[in-house]
Formats: sequence, structure tokens, C-alpha cells
Amino acid sequence: MIWRDGRGVFEAEVGALVVRGWSSTVEDMAALLARYGVGSSELADAAVSPVVAAAEWDHVRAGKLERDAEAWHTWLRAVAVGPERQVLRGRLGQLRTRIPAEPQDLAAWLGEQTEQVNATAPQVGEVAVFDGKGSVGYEPSREPEACSECLCWVDPRAIVSTPDRRWGDFDRMEAGRRSLVGFCETLRAADTAAALEEWIDDFTIGRLRQPVRLIRVEGPAGPVYVLRADGTHRAHFARVFGLPLLALVRTSALPRPLHVTDRPDGTTSRGAVRRAGMGPHDGR
Repeated sequence: MIWRDGRGVFEAEVGALVVRGWSSTVEDMAALLARYGVGSSELADAAVSPVVAAAEWDHVRAGKLERDAEAWHTWLRAVAVGPERQVLRGRLGQLRTRIPAEPQDLAAWLGEQTEQVNATAPQVGEVAVFDGKGSVGYEPSREPEACSECLCWVDPRAIVSTPDRRWGDFDRMEAGRRSLVGFCETLRAADTAAALEEWIDDFTIGRLRQPVRLIRVEGPAGPVYVLRADGTHRAHFARVFGLPLLALVRTSALPRPLHVTDRPDGTTSRGAVRRAGMGPHDGR
């Protein structure tokens, strides 16, 4: 099912995913949904309003999955108990048996685990070109831009960048249940089925119903993910130990008009801009 209303709010069921968002035009909506494999034939048969929607922030907010607190909590719970939870439960059961009991041993063991991941899969720098921090100069926009998001389980190996650029190494005090040490200690203490389910709920949904937030960036070999908001410790823990991760995933921005450098000295001709092409390297 795919629909779009006169405000520009749209929603699409893509397999098991529900993708919701906002776009001023049908073309921008189609570009975002194409990232999830939605073709033009599927859009042709959908209840899609062709109206060019006003770029108003209230409309953008209406396109978010969290727009309605009660519906969001129900949807979050439904996705959190999906088949991936069984995989997560099994891996956590195996991980519990490996966690050292003594604090000194735990610190040394965690250091070994994180160093191994940093050596084989180090994080990268900026990935998304059009999200505001890339090295490519583009025309800024003061109006809301097309966006979409979905709630899904993510393979942590596809997370390539977080605010803390070394896995397991944070630039703030690491203490409490949300630290990697805290995750290990509380997981080891979850020695009953009920306690383990409670631990999983805390790790996936969060006590404040705030899953990890990722940005999906398209690429020729499939999407990768960037973390710039909530969930750094959970994302690091999932990456270090190969655990399925529940996340609220936002799509990276659509291509914008670029400043074209056309002078030998590297300066930019302000009048020369072009629309970045949509292709397999979109946004990356």
C-alpha cells in the first residue's frame, strides 16, 4: 500500500517495512521510495496526491513515525518482537557465558574485543554528501526537504560512522548501565528468562522508548548507516559483538544543486550550478 495526501505526507509498505515521510512533490517521494525498491509501476496504481505541497514544518512533522505517541509505542513494540529478536536472544545467551565476572578481567576482555573490531573494520569520516557536513559545496536551502524514515532491524556491520570514531572508545565518562561495561554487567546478571527479556527491551526500545537513530546512505553495494544522534553506546555494543540492532532509520538527503568549480584557481562561479544526478551513488 502506498499513499500521499495533499500535505505531502506519504506512507508505503515495502515488504515488512513501513516507510513514512514528507515531500513537496511526487517526484521527490518517488526518489526516496526508489531507495527501498519501489518502482514506477507500483506508484502508478497508488493513491498518490499529485499536489505540490507547501513546505511547512507542521507537514514535515506529520510525516514522522513518532507523530502519534500511542501509535508509535504500539508500532515500536510490534517491530521489537519480530523474528530478529529471536536471533538477538540467541546471541546474547552465548555472549553471557563469555563475559568475565571480575572487573579487571572484564576491562581487559572488552579491550581485546573492541581492538579487534577497530583493527578489522575502522570507522570512516563523513559519508553523506548532502546532509550538511560534506566537502562538496551545494546550494543551501531554508525550506524543509523531502525526508522519510522507517523502523527496522539493522546489521551493525553496515554502521560505518558514529560521533565516537573508535569502537568502544568514548569522549565522555563511561559509567552506568548504558556503558559497554554496564551492558556486560547487566547482561551477565540477567540469569532468568524474564530478566533477559527485560534486558532486551531496554537495549532495543529503551526505557524512554528511544531506539537507536541512524541515517541510511545509499551506495552501489547497498546502504550503509551513520549515527549522529541517540544510541551511540548501544550501536557500539551491537557492532563489537555482532548483535542485530533495532533502529529508527532516516534517509539521507536528496541531491541538491551543486556549486560548480569552473576556474583554474579553484574559485566557484556563483551562477554555475547543476542538479546532482540520481544514480547508484546517490548521497554517498
